[in-house]
Amino acid sequence: MAGTVIRIAPEQYNSHEVLDYVCSHSDSNFYHRPEWSTLIESVYNYLPRHFIARQNEQIVGLLPLFEIQTILGGHRFVCLPFSHLAGPLANTEQISADMIEHAIKFAFSEGAGHMLIKDRGASAHAAINQQYPFLTSMLDLDVESGVLWRNIKDTTRRNIRKAERSGVSVTDTVNSCDFSTYNNLMYDTRKRQGVPGYPRFYFDRLWEYLHCTDAIRLYIAWLGEKPVAGIILSFHNGKATYLYGASLNAPRILRTRPNDLLFWHAILDARERGCYQLDFGLTHISNEGLLRFKEGWGSRSEPVIYQHISRGKHNRMRDNRDSIGMKMASWFIRRIPMRVYKSISPILIRQFG
Repeated sequence: MAGTVIRIAPEQYNSHEVLDYVCSHSDSNFYHRPEWSTLIESVYNYLPRHFIARQNEQIVGLLPLFEIQTILGGHRFVCLPFSHLAGPLANTEQISADMIEHAIKFAFSEGAGHMLIKDRGASAHAAINQQYPFLTSMLDLDVESGVLWRNIKDTTRRNIRKAERSGVSVTDTVNSCDFSTYNNLMYDTRKRQGVPGYPRFYFDRLWEYLHCTDAIRLYIAWLGEKPVAGIILSFHNGKATYLYGASLNAPRILRTRPNDLLFWHAILDARERGCYQLDFGLTHISNEGLLRFKEGWGSRSEPVIYQHISRGKHNRMRDNRDSIGMKMASWFIRRIPMRVYKSISPILIRQFG
């Protein structure tokens, strides 16, 4: 028996009822939490267009969506912006299909030309064009710490020991001042990568909405009194997820291997918190170096299926990092002054939700 699908207001999504359903669903992850939706809405001013399915007055399905209109991406609906894995949650496949069908009809009636759903499993919906450009790497944590250590590749173990000998130390925190410290590392890293940085206040909002829930943690690697690298993990239903990472690029610092010790500390902490799995986040299939780093921890890689539904030609320039337009944009970002970069980043990154 299928449920009744309805569209709900943002305040209804940000409720204990929705949070309880998300937390009770085995396929849910951090990005399904109402706090993430609130963060995305407040930072980027995207329009929430969430759907739920009810049966006997109980929630039996959830499809979080945002309506986005930008120059690069056009008019589209996305489940979910700035997440790498966030498909519909439902008690049955039929309920999931019904929610997607309702969402497609609504999106097209609103003038959108495209819908994007990020999921782990393939969809049987006839209108969906499925693509596999990304991988996510999963590490099992439900083992003895000694087994975790033995599963790490020899080169990674050597790098961890080198960082310890070099005097690198790691702290974990939810202090708001440390999130500001991480923000500076983030700007340095993303400019070097040729991509827009997050708005200046983004990590302040992330801390504001989530630090009380114990759902996020910031880890910072220090060389003496200097912060040289940082990562942010989320925690939800026994799953840890790598959200963000940043580091300085000075050769002297990189030779101390701070990132290896940083990840090892975070892995052990996630295990101590009762997590059975760490999701290392998204890797494009062409980024072999990053994939090797993640698999060096003993992780296994799985496809993240991007499901595209279009009613016409979809402009994929922003999705294709090998396009001439994207390469020119990266070249420009790497060469502009940091002051200019920080000013234009909030405008540019909004295009990529």
